[in-house]
Amino acid sequence: MASTGSLEILQKSLDLTARRHRVLAHNLANVSTPGYRRQDLNFEAAFREAVSQGPEAVEQFEPVVTIDDSAPVRADGNSVSLDQELAEMSKNSMAFQMAMQMLNTRLSIEKMAISGRSM
Repeated sequence: MASTGSLEILQKSLDLTARRHRVLAHNLANVSTPGYRRQDLNFEAAFREAVSQGPEAVEQFEPVVTIDDSAPVRADGNSVSLDQELAEMSKNSMAFQMAMQMLNTRLSIEKMAISGRSM
């Protein structure tokens, strides 16, 4: 990550993972709803592309929630798998924690630079 815009990238990463967590939680809440189709907010590849294009692309990046047509549908028309949602939530939580740690580290370094202290 380049230093220019890195805070914005980290903030956007936190926002996106939080939004995806809400979508996954919505799926879990509807695991027993007949006819409910699994949704997702897949943004990783497109976000990497936006990051490579610069800060303006990152700022304007807005993924959309989509229906997961690849998920198998049960007899009741529901396509949510409890195991899959829990695994996706776990991966998403790790991505959120990683971005939060990177942001905290970055802010600590900037605080030390401002105060004139060294590591």
